Amino acid sequence: MDPAETHDIFVSYAHADNGVALGASSPVGWVSALAANLNEGPGVLRKRIFIDHQLKPGDEFSGELLTRVERSRLLVLLLSQNYLDSKWCGDELQHFVHTHGGDPEKPADVFVVEIFPFDAFTAVPPIIGALRKRLIHAKFWYQPVNSASPVLAGYPSPKDSGHKVAAHYWSVLNELRVAIDSRLRSLRAAAPVVDAAAAKAGLPTSEPEAA
Repeated sequence: MDPAETHDIFVSYAHADNGVALGASSPVGWVSALAANLNEGPGVLRKRIFIDHQLKPGDEFSGELLTRVERSRLLVLLLSQNYLDSKWCGDELQHFVHTHGGDPEKPADVFVVEIFPFDAFTAVPPIIGALRKRLIHAKFWYQPVNSASPVLAGYPSPKDSGHKVAAHYWSVLNELRVAIDSRLRSLRAAAPVVDAAAAKAGLPTSEPEAA
């Protein structure tokens, strides 16, 4: 990994939450679609988004991912029971908080996407509890009227989830995207990313426009 490379967003998620359902109209999983949609929409800020299926063959899984966590400005956390059950997901979160100088009791720059009701989770670690009290930014689960079970808005794709649930998905996605873009604009203004090659050549540097 280039020492100068920085990501705007690291997507921290359980792989079990990103499967492609048989019969779905989307060729990608729910998490992959959400990550892509953070870079779409009127007035959107173009962001470098890292999600771990972008790793190349031969990349060292643990060391490479932790380096990318450390060099990301924001962490977007997909909160589910699968996430809580994953030791690796917990390591990503702890590493982000530690390397960004954050107090575990007051974590910053972590955007939480809740994909199932929090009250249904078990074995929730203290840092997740602290995040939920301070930083919940998006609740994508939806409780239909006269239904005993909640549904994940936009699953398996917005097109497949019905008009009302799809409307919920796009509304929450927009709120999340606006919050992320606002924070990134503040961070970029405070500490713009430097293109090492351009700086060495004496050329002007600028932010990337694509993930």
